[in-house]
Parts: sequence; C-alpha cells; structure tokens
Amino acid sequence: RRSSDLADGMETSTILPRHTQETYLSLSEYFRADGLRDLVDEVNAVCERELNEIPLNARLSSDDVMGVVAAVRAALELEAPSGVPRSWTGLVVPSAVPADNRLRELILETIDILESERFAAVVSETLDCAFDFLSAGISTAIERAQCGGVIPFAKLIPSMANLSNRVLAAGEDGLLKRLEGTWMQRCG
Repeated sequence: RRSSDLADGMETSTILPRHTQETYLSLSEYFRADGLRDLVDEVNAVCERELNEIPLNARLSSDDVMGVVAAVRAALELEAPSGVPRSWTGLVVPSAVPADNRLRELILETIDILESERFAAVVSETLDCAFDFLSAGISTAIERAQCGGVIPFAKLIPSMANLSNRVLAAGEDGLLKRLEGTWMQRCG
C-alpha cells in the first residue's frame, strides 16, 4: 500500500498536516546538502592541520601514525580550544527555528535526541568502529610495505587514500558493513 493510502485511513487528529511533515522531513535534505558538506569540510580541515606538520620523508611507525589518528579524533570530538564535547546538532538541524508551532516542537525534540547521552554513546561507538577500521588499514599498509616497521609518510598517503574509498564501500570489507554488523550484534 502507498503511504498516502495509509494516511487517508488514519484519524486526522493523530497525524501532522502534510506540509508540516514534508517540511520536517526536508531536514534530511538540509543534512545532505549543507550539514554533510560542513562535516566533510571540518574533517578535511582537521586532517590537513594534523598532517601538514609531518614532512613527507618522515619515517613513521604504527605508533606514530596512531598518535596522529588519535589527535584527529580528539580534534573532531572536542570544540577547540575549550575542550567541551562538540555538538553536531547544527549539521542536522538548521539554526533558524520555524514559526509553525508543531514543526518547532518536532525540531526541538530532534535536538533533544541529538544532544542526549544515548545519542552521544551511539556516535562514540560509531567513531570507535570507524577509527578501529582506519587503524587496522594503516597497520596493514605499514606491514605490507615491509620497511622494518616504519614507512615514509609519502608512501603511506596512497594507502590512506585507498582507505577513504573503502570507508563507504558496500562490499564485505567496507566500514558500513562493519558498522551494520556491530549494530546487529548490539541490537539483536
């Protein structure tokens, strides 16, 4: 059945007006068009800031690289320089709150969810999985280089670029597949 058929059969007092629903659902468009771009820009800026300090000929061990990865994660999770945990709400919900009371209530409920401890725990676990994925890939690249446990930074860059492609890969070795497995185990 089509969703419009289902909505027609429901009591009108239990559902929001179509315009309010459509406007609220358009928040996903805001996230896709603006918030996601802002997130990618922030990740790129943090990575550039951390990686620009490393000379291309620097020979890095796994521990050196993991230190850089940890610094990137810390910078992404905290509002610099205050050390306060970052709020990602602005990436999902536009800052302007609409005049429509019902829509405002939905948006404020969404903000409450995004700023809750449970949501923070989910984000933290997702980041754990993502950074574990990244760490494993970097360790593998260093091992494959067979450079006695160290690798010139310039040689590591292509492997890191390959990892970024695998992050969103749909195959069995992609991060999204690992996240799916993690959440399936957790949620039963």
